[in-house]
Amino acid sequence: MLDNLLGIIHDEDLATPLFHSLMSFNVEERRVNANGRLSREPHPEILGAPALHPYFQTRYSNTQLVISTDATPSVTENLDDLATLQTVLYRSLAPDDRIWPLSMPPRLSDTDRQQIMMDNRWSSEAAIKPYLMEKYGVTRGCLTAVHVNFRLPDPVIHRLYLHYNEEFHSLVAFKNALYFRLAQNYVRYQWLVTYLFGASPIAEDGFFDLIPEPLSHPVRSILNSPYGRVNRAQERVTYASLASHLTHLQRNVDDGLCFDTGVLWPRPLTRTGQRARLLDGWGALSGTEKF
Repeated sequence: MLDNLLGIIHDEDLATPLFHSLMSFNVEERRVNANGRLSREPHPEILGAPALHPYFQTRYSNTQLVISTDATPSVTENLDDLATLQTVLYRSLAPDDRIWPLSMPPRLSDTDRQQIMMDNRWSSEAAIKPYLMEKYGVTRGCLTAVHVNFRLPDPVIHRLYLHYNEEFHSLVAFKNALYFRLAQNYVRYQWLVTYLFGASPIAEDGFFDLIPEPLSHPVRSILNSPYGRVNRAQERVTYASLASHLTHLQRNVDDGLCFDTGVLWPRPLTRTGQRARLLDGWGALSGTEKF
């Protein structure tokens, strides 16, 4: 499938249009006080209800914010949008609140842990919090990340489809195959992305009950290691083919190994985390993490 894809992209002069693919960011951040301890302030009221806001949501706990940018065809526009939203957020914080600058959480006291466990105001995702608490615990659940959402330009997809319309029964089937090829290559080179951009080398005292031997010295990314926010071994799925990938995902859900496909990391093929979306051919490639 998709033989000579790079050659067709070159022959059709599609390299430049590909640089205008739509991108957006979901940036997770944590509110702390001026002393670098978990904030006790409520979610900024001026930002409205986080479960309904298009740009400012909460995740896992009331102190963990998610800034979501609009999809644009320019990284510069994305960063400008993010800077604007970041300014709005700063101006909305309580006087003593700050934004924690690291992916790894601040030092958590017993009171902090209790606050996170009892906080059910976090977002519309509250239904999966018990599952996440069981999977990650309090501290690993507090890791933050940047998710990069990517979508190919429709004109590029349609131009490529002209070369493969005899191989695929519909445009939807072609989209699924095309995005899955991107997902395969993302997963293939995820180690390199982590190596180049990883930036969570150490953890605050108390993050681990007992520091694992591999983490007795600084590493590239605790976040993307087996000790961070990643899938458990039994949750990992195959990327050998789209059909086997979808079957494996659904089997994990049916067997109770995961709550739904939206809580697997990384999520290189998703819009809402639902299998049906992929089958409908929406095709959004979602990268991970805040390294």
